[in-house]
Amino acid sequence: MGTGDSTFDAIVTNNTIRHPAPPAAQLGFGIRLSQEEDGDMTARVEANTISGTGYDGLRAYSRLGDYPAVDGNTGTLHVTVRNNTVSAPLNVAFGADIQAQNAENLLCLNIANSNNTFNGSGGAAGLRVRQVVAGAIFQVEGLTSGTQNVTTMQNFLNANSVINPEALASPAGSTYTGVASGACRTPVSTPQPPLVTQADGVYVDNLAPDQSQPAGVIANSIGDLSSTARPLPVRLVDADQRGAGRAWLSPINPNRAVAGPSTPINLGPFTLPAGKAITITFDVTIDDPFPAGVVTISNQGAINGSNFSNVLTDDPAVAGAADPTVTEIDLAADLIVTKTDGQTTAIPGTLVTYTVAARNAGPQLVIGARLMDTFPAALSDVSWTCAASIGANCNGAGGSGNLDRLVDLPPDGVVTYTVQADLAANAVGTLANTASLTVPAGINDPAPGNNTSTDTDTLTPQSDLVLVQTESVDPVIAGSGAGNLTYLITVTNHGPSDAANVNVNANLTLPTGVSVNAITPGAGSYAAGVWTIPALTDGASATLTVVLTVDASAAEGVGVIANAATVAGIDGTLINTADDAAPGRSGKPVPGYEARIADETGRELPAG
Repeated sequence: MGTGDSTFDAIVTNNTIRHPAPPAAQLGFGIRLSQEEDGDMTARVEANTISGTGYDGLRAYSRLGDYPAVDGNTGTLHVTVRNNTVSAPLNVAFGADIQAQNAENLLCLNIANSNNTFNGSGGAAGLRVRQVVAGAIFQVEGLTSGTQNVTTMQNFLNANSVINPEALASPAGSTYTGVASGACRTPVSTPQPPLVTQADGVYVDNLAPDQSQPAGVIANSIGDLSSTARPLPVRLVDADQRGAGRAWLSPINPNRAVAGPSTPINLGPFTLPAGKAITITFDVTIDDPFPAGVVTISNQGAINGSNFSNVLTDDPAVAGAADPTVTEIDLAADLIVTKTDGQTTAIPGTLVTYTVAARNAGPQLVIGARLMDTFPAALSDVSWTCAASIGANCNGAGGSGNLDRLVDLPPDGVVTYTVQADLAANAVGTLANTASLTVPAGINDPAPGNNTSTDTDTLTPQSDLVLVQTESVDPVIAGSGAGNLTYLITVTNHGPSDAANVNVNANLTLPTGVSVNAITPGAGSYAAGVWTIPALTDGASATLTVVLTVDASAAEGVGVIANAATVAGIDGTLINTADDAAPGRSGKPVPGYEARIADETGRELPAG
């Protein structure tokens, strides 16, 4: 099938395509999609089984009529290929061949997670993608974003389908552009199936071949379908086989043997002798996607004749008479949710950004899928925004707090939430957060295992500690009284995380005549020269007070008293340890504060 200067949508699904067995000539393709000139073609090729072809089982190309020249015409081919099985052609040929043939036309290929099986023959690749001329625009959904070479393209194709021999991207030097999921269009409407091309007839015993048929009609109304329901091919089958002595009654008129929503199918007229029966078989194709909110199909026929009227059909599986046949529709949609913050560790006291994506892998349209994400207590000030692919609906562009949203997802539709939250400075251990996506009532999810996604980070606290030390007097007058010299050692946490088990070494150098009057921690405990603080929150400070007595005997011998302090360690990581712009930056000793000794007149005493 192909398009010239026009727009064309095609869905080619669930076909078995098999060329005649040899010695018939083997010349054709299985499926060929040809986008020409200024045309725009959107095609979905899905769940087809192709065998016995002479050339490629599937060929799709975007080109101009005067390929490969440039003439100013532009067009696009968007094609989705998945769940197809292509056997090796009988001649030397590819299993599938997809080509961008002109620089002016665009080809967009969706083959990610496609589960195709392509087999080539005679050494030809199972799947070839070809950029016929340099500059031909060949976009590939799901390929790594940006411009990619033939090796990356081949690896991508082989990872997403079973291809034998392995995929070939040609020629060397070709480039392919990775685009986001949903960039390639998919058909938005379902085409009409062909009408009945060969109608069976009804055979009735004991009728002469030339016997005339009295008036009589079998009518059937198909109800409870949407206005977009496809026609329903119908055939009549008799329980007996054809044979001598049976008359061929009025065959079904192919132009009348179809029905849409609530449109009667009229069959006949014909004669039905006593004791004889006919069977009417309806081949019904269910819309994909099925109308939202409709979960059953109801069907009932009525028979009218020249000597009776309005005899309703009855469903024998249901008690009572003249019951319609009600069929429940198994509506299936594979919903998938993913969640990540793009990292495996997180720092308490910082901002965390998550990406939550809800996707419908099809085949059924889903209205009102429920996306939920209850955030752990360690996260606060949660806010989110949402973006939707074409046809999908977030039902709200942004908000705050826990996620609990009803979203609409067509096949291959995606809604993406960007979530930002503050991680508590005192958080420890791990941060785990789970998002879930569930189908509404009446929809079946064939793979519920991908309906939840959990992101887990190991928490790695980091703290910037600053030490500052001051002294009460300088110089200190020896013998001026008990507690005549005081040191204050202050440690401050500049975050971002709370600091646990802070250890500060406070080293005193005391000459003769100087004694410790008291060492008092404002937080934690002090022993053997080590000040231990169990917890120092982001932005908090703690002070160690050291009170000394310098008596009169200190004037003889040593003339200075030195004190230095160092942050020895914490539970976590110390940061900015090399920044000594302020005295006593974490991990650095506070400069040795020295109190000079003076006599009672204030004159400093010399050492010795």
